[in-house]
Amino acid sequence: MDNHNELENIKNEIITKMGEGHRKSLSWNNTLITVILGVLTLVSIGQMAESIHILNKLKSGNFGSSSSASQVTSPQDAPAMVGGC
Repeated sequence: MDNHNELENIKNEIITKMGEGHRKSLSWNNTLITVILGVLTLVSIGQMAESIHILNKLKSGNFGSSSSASQVTSPQDAPAMVGGC
């Protein structure tokens, strides 16, 4: 009978220890990682939206020069554009 009480005590102790883990709140490290992952997810969604926008512009052909530099019309003009001889 003494052995049975000892096993019951050990069982109750283990159950108590296991129950303590469920009551803990998130630590600051977990919260910080969650916030960082959320921010990275939002940045990723923004990049995806911008990529879709650029792809649609390319498909429609509705895009202009990205700079005000004159366009090279012949290969002979190319060295002057980059400061070559």
